[in-house]
Amino acid sequence: MVTCNSPIFSDDERLPDNSLDKTLTTLRQIRNHRLAASKRKLFKEKRLLQGLENALRHEQQMADKQYQHYQAIRQNFVIDLQKSNNHKRELAVSLDNEFVEKTTLASIKENIAAIKQQKQVQHKKINIATTDVRQREIKVEKLDYLYPRQ
Repeated sequence: MVTCNSPIFSDDERLPDNSLDKTLTTLRQIRNHRLAASKRKLFKEKRLLQGLENALRHEQQMADKQYQHYQAIRQNFVIDLQKSNNHKRELAVSLDNEFVEKTTLASIKENIAAIKQQKQVQHKKINIATTDVRQREIKVEKLDYLYPRQ
């Protein structure tokens, strides 16, 4: 069993000069180089991952801002649509009222025309009656002149 304090894993350069020790030293150097390369690769991957996380966080913030902007635009659109619908309703009511007023005015004009016509007929009747009365008065005057009363 090998422990952390065993001479095989020590980085001590004071080992005797035999081939097994050189092999162990070479293996240890290879292991250390691989470990350092793995650490560098792990560090690069960790930095890359952190960069990706930061980019993802930034994208999420941008998406949130865009969504808030979209919500604001949507809310303004809904408000504008409601205003437009209210305005359309007001215009429809106004047009209905105007139509009723025009219909009422047309009816009043028809009534006025009918009253004027009735007035004209009455004036003609009155003129005819006046003319008849006048003609009778003239007849009576002629008769009085021709046949004076005593």
